[in-house]
Amino acid sequence: MSASEIEALTSDSYFDHDVYYRRCAVIASNLHNWDNALVIAKRAISIDPNYSFNHALLADIYTYTQNKIVANTKHTNPNFCVYVIIFYFFYFLFFVQFKVLFLFFSLSFLKNDIYQYHKAFKCYEKAQSLQPDECSFYSDIAYLHLLSHRYSDSDKYWQIALEKNKNLENIFNYYRYGNYLYWLNRHKEALQVVNRILSITTKEKSPYWLKGKILRNYQHRYKLEEEIHSCYLKYLESPDLELLKVFQTSYLLFLVNTCQNYTKAYEFYYTSVGMTPDEVDSKVKPISDIMPWELDDQFLIDMSFANLLSHDGKIEKAEFYFLRWKEYMEQNKKFPTDPRNKWYFHYFYAFHLHYQKKELQKAVLQYLEALRYREFSVHTHFYLSKCNIELKDFHNANVHLNKAYEIDNDVYEVYMEYNTLHSLIENNLNLNK
Repeated sequence: MSASEIEALTSDSYFDHDVYYRRCAVIASNLHNWDNALVIAKRAISIDPNYSFNHALLADIYTYTQNKIVANTKHTNPNFCVYVIIFYFFYFLFFVQFKVLFLFFSLSFLKNDIYQYHKAFKCYEKAQSLQPDECSFYSDIAYLHLLSHRYSDSDKYWQIALEKNKNLENIFNYYRYGNYLYWLNRHKEALQVVNRILSITTKEKSPYWLKGKILRNYQHRYKLEEEIHSCYLKYLESPDLELLKVFQTSYLLFLVNTCQNYTKAYEFYYTSVGMTPDEVDSKVKPISDIMPWELDDQFLIDMSFANLLSHDGKIEKAEFYFLRWKEYMEQNKKFPTDPRNKWYFHYFYAFHLHYQKKELQKAVLQYLEALRYREFSVHTHFYLSKCNIELKDFHNANVHLNKAYEIDNDVYEVYMEYNTLHSLIENNLNLNK
């Protein structure tokens, strides 16, 4: 339904237009109909410009909406590199005389940025000015800073959000903070957040899922398998259906990477997609046939399945899933909706190239690409270090091994192998002196 059709339906004076438009904007967002979502959210603001959550909703939409100048072109402009060379030629040649021209080009490049975070920032700041004690607006701004890789700013706004929510009236926002810490691999802090939530209420089941994800990274994870499993089962008592595919991805990773139980992993996958093994092989839906609002979830579940296939030595099948999404992402710069999800592709594909195909140089490039989206991923740094050791690049191996140790030395792989790998690297660095 278009914005004009909604306008016609709400012409009666008794209608609570503000609420109606807001709900329609949320529905349009859930369907990834971003153009309509923007129009409808702006209409809600025009009706009640003093309601803070109208502005926050518009900010949410901008966060996941890309700049049309870049995002609407499926392929990168083939002349882009030529333009850049010409630009830098004139920049070095005429910098002193033409500073204004330089500034103009710089601003033009900034405007062509694929994401519209600058607009989202303004909307959240407006919402914050209307309701300065609402903690969620500060955590929303913190999230934007995280997406922009401004970690100190993100931390700063999270501290304000926590101060506004010090009595934990908003449990969900505190849970979001736990997820933020988990994404940055600050596992101990994340676990403290989760345990505090569960000491206050056990009605919310999402914290159990987060606890399971945290524990599966730890040095004693094999002793904790039963507890981790119970955390996942607790979540299933009252799951958020919108996040069910994301949960399935997480649980599949637990079965593969922690339990190394491939039989159960396959059973779970076939059950979760509602198909038999033969149907999965013969009925792979082309990406072009997947509905827009299903793409992100399908991408995540496919990545976890490709990870399972790779671990199980089914290289060609795993390659099929990796390459089809690789091609899609190259052609659709605005995918995935949350750019952080690109980490899953690059990390799993790097692992596949590293351990199954033994294409070490390609694996290094994929590990480095993964770090662009999750700079503090212990596992990415750790396995990149091991890949560099195989390539006899001991300097970079040392850098990434120490980075993994610095982020969290209680993560299972680091805890088990750090001393051995560190000695190996040090011995080889000393030999090369």
